[in-house]
This record gives sequence, C-alpha cells and structure tokens, in this order.
Amino acid sequence: EKHYEEHQKKPFYRDLINFIISASVVVMIVEGEDVISTFRLMMGPTDSRKATPGTIRGDHGLNIERNIIHGSDSIKSAKREISLFFQEE
Repeated sequence: EKHYEEHQKKPFYRDLINFIISASVVVMIVEGEDVISTFRLMMGPTDSRKATPGTIRGDHGLNIERNIIHGSDSIKSAKREISLFFQEE
C-alpha cells in the first residue's frame, strides 16, 4: 500500500491494491543512460488499450487498471520506490 499511497484518496485505490496483492510480482531495478524515458517508451502508455503492439503494455496489458507493469516516472520516484523494495547493504 505504501507504494501507491499517493493514490489513497482516489476512487480506484482499493481496486488497485486488491489487484496488486492478487498475485506475485517481480521487482527489479533497471539501470542505464536516460533509462526512465527509454523504459517508459518500452512499457507504452498507462492505458494498455492505447498502447501499440510491440510495447510491454500493448502486448500484455488488459486495460488502465491491469496494465501489467509499473515504471517510475522520475528519478525522485525511482529512489522512493527502490527504497520500498530493496535495502542498502
């Protein structure tokens, strides 16, 4: 729930949380030059119905709620999200 806390007051929040906890997830850190914008292009738009074939969401997502993948939208978000799933050694 902490990962999506910025959506807590939105009407879709409970459905989002129920979906996220309904199955296993894979969490990974992707690194590289200009990685946020590059990875977001690979993912496609949040609404999978608007994503083109060849993008992750275009090939595997169902709709805006079940879009199969999340990617940070900024370095600030990435740092916050990484700290939720990974601990520094």
